[in-house]
Amino acid sequence: MRDLSVREQQRYRDISWLMESVDVEMVLDKLDIDVCGRDGAELCAYCPDHHLFTGRQPSHPKWHVNVETGETYCSTESRGSNLLWTIARLLDCAPKQALKFMVGEDITLDDARMTSLLTRMKKMRREEKATREEKRGVLGLEDICEDLKKRYTSDRLYRYFVHPPDKLLATDIKRETVDRYQVFERTWGMYADRAIIPFFMAGSVVGFCAVDLLGEKARAEKYPHQAKKYRKTLTATSFKVSDYLFGFDDCEEGADELVVVEGPREVMKLWQEGHKNVVAVLGSKICSGQFKLLVELAPKSIMLMFDGDAVGNDATEKMEKKLKRVFPLTIGAYPPVGMDPKNLDGGQIREILKKARKRLERVRSKIIVA
Repeated sequence: MRDLSVREQQRYRDISWLMESVDVEMVLDKLDIDVCGRDGAELCAYCPDHHLFTGRQPSHPKWHVNVETGETYCSTESRGSNLLWTIARLLDCAPKQALKFMVGEDITLDDARMTSLLTRMKKMRREEKATREEKRGVLGLEDICEDLKKRYTSDRLYRYFVHPPDKLLATDIKRETVDRYQVFERTWGMYADRAIIPFFMAGSVVGFCAVDLLGEKARAEKYPHQAKKYRKTLTATSFKVSDYLFGFDDCEEGADELVVVEGPREVMKLWQEGHKNVVAVLGSKICSGQFKLLVELAPKSIMLMFDGDAVGNDATEKMEKKLKRVFPLTIGAYPPVGMDPKNLDGGQIREILKKARKRLERVRSKIIVA
């Protein structure tokens, strides 16, 4: 690696702007560096250029690289650097060539700074990551299945289902309901401080969603590197949530009625209040895979109970039109303005469904007359 001027050294000192476009695990894999563990945003491994400074191979995995900033640090040598410089040393090349190696394309530093290119790099990374995960199976699913065996409902987890952070309204979902759906708290790794809600199909876990237990402000204080891209719910890249219905396994085929809601907590709340045929589409739209599952359940009537706001009402009307092509007895069940099904008590839920059933009877009578 050639000697660089002070100006060039300064130019490559901070590469945090670049890391958004870099799949660190893929880069390390290309360098034959095995990741030994992960703690938040940091990966640990055996120091790859240890021999260049000490003349011998590392004996312990004490080299750390931050996937957010690209900074590296070897605890054994008490030496810090960044991933770009490390690659330049390993490949004995200039930083510009190391940059190309990191992003996987023949580009210049100035090109890489362009927003359009960063966006393209992110898309490439997601696609490559999804491909790798398909070969390995759902990211983290094996760990989640292992955790299911030793799960327990912690007090903090239970408090989330009673009164979620950053929310004004309580949900009042009972502890036994949370336990029935085999929800548990993850305390380590990329899903730390999140409630893991497993998805079952035919009795097997097919995926999961990880819901934040801390709230945006508290998570930003505890995990500063996650503050800029906070996401309340995380799922594995290869887990196609749009192909599944939460609560599908609990539903009866050919039932008189099926209630469709937005999320897992609404399913839990309605099940707790005695309504057993309930599924969640995990959003405000129904996808083709989920539609096929509804056809498989073949309910005689469907009631759509989404959030009581403008978005929820609009989604209800659109989905009602779509489902009526196959399920003529589909009707909207509208919560009070500003309320979600999970925030309602048993009496309110029964009253809403009662009104929806009356409208269904009118629709049924019109179909019979016609």
